[in-house]
Amino acid sequence: MTPTMLIRGLFCFLVCAPGCVGSRPVPRPAPVPEPDPPPTVPPTTTACGRLKLFDSDGDGISNSVEDTNAARRYADLQTGRCDPDPTRPTGTPHSGQLSGALNLPDDGDGYVHFLGSDSADQDDWGSLQTLTCIEQVGRQLRENNLLLNVGDISLRGGGHFPPHASHQNGLDIDLRYIRKDRRSVPLDLRIEPQAYDADATKLVMDAFVKLCPVHIIFVDTDRIQFPIEDTPIFHANGHSNHAHIRLEAPQL
Repeated sequence: MTPTMLIRGLFCFLVCAPGCVGSRPVPRPAPVPEPDPPPTVPPTTTACGRLKLFDSDGDGISNSVEDTNAARRYADLQTGRCDPDPTRPTGTPHSGQLSGALNLPDDGDGYVHFLGSDSADQDDWGSLQTLTCIEQVGRQLRENNLLLNVGDISLRGGGHFPPHASHQNGLDIDLRYIRKDRRSVPLDLRIEPQAYDADATKLVMDAFVKLCPVHIIFVDTDRIQFPIEDTPIFHANGHSNHAHIRLEAPQL
């Protein structure tokens, strides 16, 4: 081996250059890829409460109720803000008041408010508990392709509401019985018994009992055609054309 070859071999050994005679290249480690960042998960709760599609700020007041009452300047509510319940039902259904009343939106998920002989936004004022109850039942009934027809609740501020003896503190709800043709028009069980859907009406009653703090339900038990044992359903004269839901007073 010549001095030149010796020097070249020593150089290759020291620097480990690939391709040199008598040396082995040192493999470089493959680069480790950066891990993907975790997906961004939107929050499901806030300081107000649990977020829902129909209650985007989680304060327990639906977007529909907030938007309707804010747009008409009935209440200082705002979607995206934690609003407290402004309603205060006091007294009894037969001698009561309703401060901070909220107006029921006329069209909602699974329900519609009908005017009857009253003018717009006259007869559909209630406590937050009452409006939330109607919305909850409506959403469940929509899954069964049913539409809840809501009538009188209370006047704004509550108090005497002719021709009713009750409906004074925002806890009473009048409903039409469900028709077989599903039209949102009046139904009197004495006059059109063949148009009445007893099974669908029972679904409505069951939904209220399941989802709401029901105190009592008044109907025409002679004509509703389903059993009422072990339920809060009772007979009341003058209820052949509507059912009457009364809720328990909320804890304030």
